[in-house]
Amino acid sequence: MLSIMSGRAMNSSGMFARVSLIVVLFLRAHAICVNAQTDYEQNLIAVPDQCPVNHGSSIVELSDHNLLCCWYGGSNECAPDIKIYSSRYDSAAKTWSAPAVIAAHNERAEGRWLRTKTFGNCALFIDDENVVWLFYAALPLGGWSSARVDYKTSRDNGQTWSPAKTLVGTFCNLLRNKPLRLGPGKFTVPLYQNFGHKYGYTCTLTVSGGEIKSKTYERIDGPENTQPSLVQRSEKELVAYLRDPTWQSLLFSRCDPAELKWSTAERLQLPNPNAAIDAVQSDDGKTLLVYNDSKKGRNPLSLAYSENGRDFKKIWDFEYSPSGGSFSYPAIIKTTDGSYHLTYSHDRRSAIKHIHFSQTWLNEKIAAAQR
Repeated sequence: MLSIMSGRAMNSSGMFARVSLIVVLFLRAHAICVNAQTDYEQNLIAVPDQCPVNHGSSIVELSDHNLLCCWYGGSNECAPDIKIYSSRYDSAAKTWSAPAVIAAHNERAEGRWLRTKTFGNCALFIDDENVVWLFYAALPLGGWSSARVDYKTSRDNGQTWSPAKTLVGTFCNLLRNKPLRLGPGKFTVPLYQNFGHKYGYTCTLTVSGGEIKSKTYERIDGPENTQPSLVQRSEKELVAYLRDPTWQSLLFSRCDPAELKWSTAERLQLPNPNAAIDAVQSDDGKTLLVYNDSKKGRNPLSLAYSENGRDFKKIWDFEYSPSGGSFSYPAIIKTTDGSYHLTYSHDRRSAIKHIHFSQTWLNEKIAAAQR
């Protein structure tokens, strides 16, 4: 009897151990899935049904730690039905709101004679007073050669916007990437001149109360270059990474923030199929670059990092389609929680895609690339 009872006790004990092991493994697997989802998430931002083209997005973290994304959408580039849309990301619910229209056909910027017929790229920035600035390409004659740079401001996290004003009023001036803060009430907007010998430049603003108090312009000379993406690598070094309209390679230029004079643009050892790029600086001193790692087209869309701001190593493809495709115009930011958010034109501009990844995920990709 004793032996039978002992056997039953042993069997019960063994079964309990096996069940416990299964529970532990399940919980570990669940934790891994949750962590994987937290470390790398992706979704599409809702776009209007009548917008087969959605392009030129920008993203910013608001004062309430939610996100705001803006882009232009319509039937085609430069079409009269193009509008500038916005969508808000609820960081708790992890959902994007329905798109809202910020600017539409026949808008007239303050002091301009010609009404705006259509729109182009957006660039968002939030200043030290929590005023949201939206800079965008405004086209009064319907083609890129007529483009100027207009802007609006919002004091309620993008719920309502001021009337349009003009930053750069002459033809053939556009923008692409986010402005960069230089100090209290001071930031610089990366721009480019898109006619003749194409070149990038910056417009440095001092602002207060949502108004521009002063502005200066700083040109980037050298080989043809457009669409500068700015990072501050140290207190004494700004770097601009530049699109190459001649399809050869990415370029870069350096600047001392105290002098605001850009060096002659030089080539990087990275391809550029005449496509937009964006960059951001990590807390540990690395520069992250999102670009199309191709000489021929906008596929794949890739991530590289650099320790010195000049020599980059590719670590990831956000998108790659062996059958072809287009994934372009990235916009990347680092938020106050230390993670990163990326938006870009997905699947031949049919949608705007959003990717969120953590510093942990990034560290793992960098470590894997170094092995």
